[in-house]
Amino acid sequence: MSRNDLAAFLSDASYGRLNRRQVLERGLGLGVSSALLTGLIAQAPEAFAAPGATQRSGLSRLDQANPTTFTTVINGAVTDCDPHSNYSDAGAVVTLGCYEMLIAYKGTSTFDYDPMLAESWTASDDSMTYTFKIRANATFHDGSPCTSQHVKDSMVRLAKLEMGPYLVLTRFCPDPDTQITVPDATTVVFAMKKAEPLFLAAMASSYGPYVVNMAQVEANKTDDDPWAHNWFQSKADGTGPYKLVSNDPADGVTLALHDKWWGTLPEGGFTDVQIRIVPENATRRQLIENGGIDVITNDLTQADYAAIKQEGKLNVITYPTTRADWIIFNYVTLPVEARQGLAWAFPYDDVVQGVYANTVKRTGPITDNVRGYDPDEFIFTTDLDQAKTLLEKGGFGEGSTITIQVDASSENSKTVASLFQANLAQLGVTLDITAVDSATQDDTMYGDAPAEDKPHMVGLWAWWPDYNDGWNQLAPNFLISGAGGGGSNAGFYNNPTVEGRMKDAELATDEDSLEAALKDVLQIIIHDDPAAIFIGQVEYTTIAGKDIQNLEFNPLYLDQFFFNRYARAAAS
Repeated sequence: MSRNDLAAFLSDASYGRLNRRQVLERGLGLGVSSALLTGLIAQAPEAFAAPGATQRSGLSRLDQANPTTFTTVINGAVTDCDPHSNYSDAGAVVTLGCYEMLIAYKGTSTFDYDPMLAESWTASDDSMTYTFKIRANATFHDGSPCTSQHVKDSMVRLAKLEMGPYLVLTRFCPDPDTQITVPDATTVVFAMKKAEPLFLAAMASSYGPYVVNMAQVEANKTDDDPWAHNWFQSKADGTGPYKLVSNDPADGVTLALHDKWWGTLPEGGFTDVQIRIVPENATRRQLIENGGIDVITNDLTQADYAAIKQEGKLNVITYPTTRADWIIFNYVTLPVEARQGLAWAFPYDDVVQGVYANTVKRTGPITDNVRGYDPDEFIFTTDLDQAKTLLEKGGFGEGSTITIQVDASSENSKTVASLFQANLAQLGVTLDITAVDSATQDDTMYGDAPAEDKPHMVGLWAWWPDYNDGWNQLAPNFLISGAGGGGSNAGFYNNPTVEGRMKDAELATDEDSLEAALKDVLQIIIHDDPAAIFIGQVEYTTIAGKDIQNLEFNPLYLDQFFFNRYARAAAS
């Protein structure tokens, strides 16, 4: 039992999110004392004590009283609502509801764009000047108009805060003070220092390039906080379709329609949004099956999805993403031959079929819908003979022990490690599996401990780019500048050729040069000097009520929702 498990249980029980039977079963499993259980059971909703009850749980009694309320769930609290610093999945759900970028990816495409705050835009032939026309009727949540000056000032704030996703902008526009001009109240011009063919892709990123009400910065800034970051962490004022009503770290987030939003909702659209915190898988499944929530994305097990699909009472939507999963190698403590040997020893078919239920496509770290994907890239398969030879050359022959750390809350990670352990055992090599809580795993990933103090492998690890660019996918994970707290290069990967070709990709002025550089990088980090065991491109599954319409999920906006586009069908 971890402290996170106990805290989640106590929160669910205290707020009436569990019925009496669930309190008893979960509490006993966590070793909670009888005295405490008695008190918690007394607080549990009595109406739902019977197994198989069809009433909605206490979590949803208020949520679904109004058919114009859309309800979904997240796993943990939203601790940062500032769109210029937030880099979490949960926080991104809020920022996409309350704020707008200039443009957004269109539908399910990762290459085409739709208008958002900008109603139109043009790019010069040399990809050095980008001009956007802002909607004249766009207003902030306080009712004041949004102008092109707000756009410029927001980009300056994003760059100068230097938090979270600021590189999404500054890779292309390092000096927004001078590179952005505002010829009039509805026109904003970005002038690049060189050709930047991926600038539009970055402006559609769901992390970073949002427009905020700069009046709130002026009203709430301090000498120590000149950009009013503290205010924006817990409050919101954007041009997005919804206002932030409340953010309860124990219960969740409430949004309400921005009545002066420039757009219109579809017929049956949602005027209110409830984003509830439900950390337990079993409770999340109960809520979606009993109608307590409208939609849930990537928050159940593959067995849950299969069972719900077979029942046929809900819509089950599976779709590709830009997320790739892998297991990180310790570059310092594992020689190249040992890393290659481990890559040959991995049980790919068992993992793809048994753990992912065939919802993963074998790829390297760049998925097939992102610039830089190489359809001819090398892909490892399982070959224990090659694995044995290479492990011996790398100093990890029979009798050796190799360590791996996994997140104890991830059943997939633990299962994958056990399957890998069985394969290595056939070679006389012991895989020592350590399961840790999420905080410890995060410290391993982002902490300052030297490589020698870290395990030989860490995983599963998942990553997807902020926008459609393979360089953006690889840089945080495989450049040495991203090791030890500066990114997610927890294995301290450090290959000079990769560093050089990644710089070429970063500075590329055309897509052909970008893709050529990334092709070379992929050959090295997958095969020649492996950085990880790459499993592949992951599919997501969303479960939705039959009455929810207009659902569409873009591979780059993972775990996020365009609440203003959805609608509830009228009861027949």
